[in-house]
Amino acid sequence: MALGKEIPPTWHNLLRAICLEKYTLSSAHRIILSMFPTVTLEEVQAFHAIEHQSEAQQNGSNLPHSTSQQPTLKTGSEIDSTEQETKKDSCSLLNVPEVPMKQILSGINYTDQKHLRRTCKVVQPFLDEQVNVHETIGLHLILDDVKRCFKGARANGEREPKKKKLESDEQYPWIDEAVELFQRSINKPNLKVKSVYITHELSKEEPTEDQRKYFYQRIQEVFQGMKTKLNAERVELTVESPDFLLSILTKLQEGTLTELTFNQYPELMPVFDMKDIVVLPQWSGLRYLNTHAKLRARVADFKHIPFVIASFEAITIDEIKDLRNHTFNDQKFRWFSLSADFNKEEVEDAMQPFTLVKSGKYIEGRFLRADNKSLDFFLWDNQIRITV
Repeated sequence: MALGKEIPPTWHNLLRAICLEKYTLSSAHRIILSMFPTVTLEEVQAFHAIEHQSEAQQNGSNLPHSTSQQPTLKTGSEIDSTEQETKKDSCSLLNVPEVPMKQILSGINYTDQKHLRRTCKVVQPFLDEQVNVHETIGLHLILDDVKRCFKGARANGEREPKKKKLESDEQYPWIDEAVELFQRSINKPNLKVKSVYITHELSKEEPTEDQRKYFYQRIQEVFQGMKTKLNAERVELTVESPDFLLSILTKLQEGTLTELTFNQYPELMPVFDMKDIVVLPQWSGLRYLNTHAKLRARVADFKHIPFVIASFEAITIDEIKDLRNHTFNDQKFRWFSLSADFNKEEVEDAMQPFTLVKSGKYIEGRFLRADNKSLDFFLWDNQIRITV
């Protein structure tokens, strides 16, 4: 199960749009920072070097081979004219054409959108005209009611008021009314939302089985009927099956989802098969995953995610060794906690070499990463956790 091809960052297009004959890399970086506050100068320099190398290789392959094909030298007036045209054609964020500007902005997630509204007046007219921004959109099913959250971002105007319940001949009119409001919210044109959640209560106000089935059936119908993909940064779900999770994830815009939390109905499928999910392009962009479901998957399908909390149906010692090597070499790694049925002594051997900090009911150890940063790991009978 190979991971889907990673979506390139949106700021790459912006850097290409900035003519570097006029601007230094530092100036280009400052322009990019106005839209993407987390991009570093080193990232800009590295990407520019790759682009420059590709261009040089392409130009080299097109060089003429005979003297008759050699380009003639330009006169002084021609050089001056060329330089004037270059300066005239050079562009900055102030005069990026409307079409590429809209294309660039279409891939920005909620957080970048929020920073951009506050720091860059140049693009605010595009944002105000083109984009609906929400902090949170969510539904939480409880017994005989649905708690709703439609929290608009500050720059997006007034929040949508909560409507009164409607009388209906349907089986659960209060579910229908809440789901229809949810449907209208996520189908707004050019919507960007930070957090979406669809869950149900698991304690004293837990809904009945029929209410729960009807609720999630209606939710699945809403997502299946979406004509455009939802730009959402965080998603929290209670799911009944891998098919339900798959139907939601495929309706999310590629390159925007970074955090996923999902839990499974306790009484349903004991094992959650991830084979069709880990190959999605939406999966490849994750930076945080938290689930209490028992997963049928390879640990290798999770190594690109810096923060993971998950339970596995089975895990091999070779996978433990591979995970140890991965955490040793990957500087983006932050937290990996997995539960599975394994032999504690074999896992302890697979984690060598390490410095033993504590032993007893659980083992605490420490080892250095390749960049000399300390990593801690904790080993229980059926759980291992590695942290920075």
